[in-house]
Amino acid sequence: MAMADMSNMSGSKGKTQPFLTVHGGHSGQGARPSLLEKSAQRKAYLKSYPKHEKWRKLAIYSSCREKNMCDCTSWKSANPQSNSKNTSDASIDESDNHDNSISNTSADTDNSLLQEACKSCGHPLTSHIVHLKHLDDKELNKLLSMTVDMDSIWALVSNQHIDNDTKQVYVYVFRMLRKCINEATRPSFDAQLGKPPFEQPTIERAVYNFTILKFNNLKQAECQVMHELAKMFLRCLNRWRIESPSSRKARLNSQADDQIYKINYNRWLCFCHIPILCDSFERFNLISTFGRTFLRSVITTIKDQILNRFQSDKDKRNDEKYIALMKKFPRFLEALENEVLHNPATAMWDPNINLNLSVTAIEPSPVSVNQDLRSDNATSGSTTESSVIGIKRSSSQSSLVDSNDNKKSKIADDVPRTVVAKVIAKISDTQDMVGPEGGGFSTQSTRDELARNEEKSSVISFHVVANSVTSDPSRQTLKWLIGLRNVFSYQLPRMPREYITRLVFDHKHRTLALIKNNRAIGGICFRMFPTQNFSEIVFCAVSSNEQVKGYGTHLMNHLKDYHVKMDVLNFLTYADEYAIGYFQKQGFSKDIKLGKSVYTGFIKDYEGATLMWCPLNPKIIYTELSLVLKMQKEVIKELIELKRREFRKVYPGLTCFKEGVSHIPIENIPGLRESGLRIPSNQDESTDDPKLEIVLKNILNQMKNHPSAWPFLEPVDKRDAPDYYDFIKYPMDLKTMGERLVNGHYVNKKLFVADINRMLANCKTYNRPETEYYRCAVTLEKYFNSKLKDMR
Repeated sequence: MAMADMSNMSGSKGKTQPFLTVHGGHSGQGARPSLLEKSAQRKAYLKSYPKHEKWRKLAIYSSCREKNMCDCTSWKSANPQSNSKNTSDASIDESDNHDNSISNTSADTDNSLLQEACKSCGHPLTSHIVHLKHLDDKELNKLLSMTVDMDSIWALVSNQHIDNDTKQVYVYVFRMLRKCINEATRPSFDAQLGKPPFEQPTIERAVYNFTILKFNNLKQAECQVMHELAKMFLRCLNRWRIESPSSRKARLNSQADDQIYKINYNRWLCFCHIPILCDSFERFNLISTFGRTFLRSVITTIKDQILNRFQSDKDKRNDEKYIALMKKFPRFLEALENEVLHNPATAMWDPNINLNLSVTAIEPSPVSVNQDLRSDNATSGSTTESSVIGIKRSSSQSSLVDSNDNKKSKIADDVPRTVVAKVIAKISDTQDMVGPEGGGFSTQSTRDELARNEEKSSVISFHVVANSVTSDPSRQTLKWLIGLRNVFSYQLPRMPREYITRLVFDHKHRTLALIKNNRAIGGICFRMFPTQNFSEIVFCAVSSNEQVKGYGTHLMNHLKDYHVKMDVLNFLTYADEYAIGYFQKQGFSKDIKLGKSVYTGFIKDYEGATLMWCPLNPKIIYTELSLVLKMQKEVIKELIELKRREFRKVYPGLTCFKEGVSHIPIENIPGLRESGLRIPSNQDESTDDPKLEIVLKNILNQMKNHPSAWPFLEPVDKRDAPDYYDFIKYPMDLKTMGERLVNGHYVNKKLFVADINRMLANCKTYNRPETEYYRCAVTLEKYFNSKLKDMR
């Protein structure tokens, strides 16, 4: 895939493209690296500088701090060694010249470099870096990253096709970065644009509310489809390219909310869009940042573009499940648009609404995305990183849509926490044995239990290792990489040895190594694509003499925890026919729900192999997952046993039948009532009593003659309400009740009352409270209840 033009990501005057395209193709396959990849490589290169060269680089962006108040704003070398380029900004010019003229100066010349005079003011380099000398390497690296971000922003500013609204924001961001480097501070937009989220509830919460309020009365399967469509809409909106104010004004010829829209557009650029390219800024999700005002201004345009995009995709795909889902998408989007634009009293924007779900609803997403991890992932230095067991998830990873979701609602008839605590204490107590092994473990061990125990006793260990092009890897790292190459070559005979060697020693690939007796006995080679939020698993193998010990499962669990730590939450791999079973046990699926545009051009294709996908949950510690599940099973078993003890009582047998009794009432059987069985009463009237039929017929006629009964006299006609029977599965009306009464269906009063209540409930379900039909149902219900009292 060719490099995406970052300047057209927002505010373009040409045809609006629906999705952001900030990624480029797979390097090494003939595609040019994208601006994101260039920035990541540039930052990794700058971070490898010695400290005095980092100072020299940052001095280009720093003003002179001599006591006589020098006016020089940028240090310039008096002896440039390369030809300068003509650019629109002097600081960018000097940055490029300097980067092309870095010399291999030894440590003993550091002082002479620091005393090198500035070409503009004549003061030494130290006068420009006074504010940098107390900073450690981590802080200096952040400032160096800002210099790369400045170059990226200037590349966008220089594009001639960009509109003025967007260009002004880019210029403002460029100047802010320059100022922050000069002052050695972190950039922030909070003072100028406010702090996200800007409205409550957010778009994510509102769509969540809308889906429950509108569709939760459907059947389980239909309701789940609507939730899937809601998630699909939110994912699209989160990656959408927002129209610039000038383009919008030209299209609508309106100035009604231009100022408000411009503020929101600037906020979107600064908090959601620019941080994708510049990790110096904290990145926020659109759906968790904006609310009602923003959605009202973009819903119509985005709805049309989404439908056009998915219509074209539907024509290209033969997936029946996908096509069936897309057929319902227009209905969902039209209902959402109508609710947002034409229903000012809708409850979806109520910040205090508290809805309980019967099915899994919309996936919560963190408000803030950790950018430090993303920038660190770009560094391709020599690494030997120990995997971490029991990683504590950051608040940004585990935060929900709204803080109210953190408080779990109590489930009806749930087991009290005190009882659960007692059960856990019992099964965890080695003195109080539960079964032959005691503790929380059953006789059937988990697949990775042996490997976990060996790791705890330091028999095996796990390390992430990689080659480097910026520094010499350690001897230990090279030894492990060679061992991993040999394991992969032996266990994967179909793979060419040269190909395995090239990938294992490629600095862009990393390998999670399983080490035993200081020797690599297995591993997983992978390549991370942080900007695409997925990793490709290239090789996975364990030595044949070390298999069937749970090493493969524990190895994959460590890899999952490592990726959760790095905030990369998807795996993709091509599995051959012998590996499909293993990957399925590890949570991989052939049903790829990751969009093709995410991985096309990045992942390597293999003939005769099956592409498989595995999503990661950031709330799970995978190396401890089997223990947690095992403990939960033991807790449930013990709770079931406690429940059984409450009802375990043996009653004497019945002797009445020996005495000639042929039958007895069911309620006289000992123990039935004590077990909670509800004995039905036989107090309702029967049609054997002719008075009941006369009474019911009289009430039915009175209801038919009531002024508010006109909507209920006949069954609902599909021509009047085409989708009525999609929502109402058990319709009822007064005409049908009359037929049932003639046929003797109402053998007791309860059946008659149930049909009346169903008829009225159907009307309230399908119609809104402000409609005439809804008011008729309320009036008729009051009338029927008064008649029902008279019957008693």
